[in-house]
Amino acid sequence: MKANDRLLEVGYDRNSDLENDSLVGYAANGGISHVWVDEDFDGIYEVQYQFDTAGKLVARYEDIGQDGYFNECIRYRGDSIFIYRDIDGDQWYSDHEFVRKGLK
Repeated sequence: MKANDRLLEVGYDRNSDLENDSLVGYAANGGISHVWVDEDFDGIYEVQYQFDTAGKLVARYEDIGQDGYFNECIRYRGDSIFIYRDIDGDQWYSDHEFVRKGLK
C-alpha cells in the first residue's frame, strides 16, 4: 500500500496460500516501523515487532493464548530485556505484571 508515493506496508505470503502471513510497515523515514507475523497461518497475526526510528528493535508482542489479544510483551532497553505478561487481560503491561529481566 502507498500514500503520497511513500511505501506504507508490504504483505508477504510465506506459505503460498494467497493470504498475507507477514506484514511489514514502514515509517516516514523509509525504515521499518513494525512487523506483524501470522506464525501458524490461521489468518490472525500472533506476533508484532516494533522498531524505533533508527531501525532498532524496541518491543515484541505475542498472542500466546491464540485468542486475538497480545498476552506477552518483551521490551528491549540497552543491553536488557524486560518481560511482561498481561495477567488481568486489560491490554496494558503494568509493573505488577513484570515477569523477569534478562540480558540480550
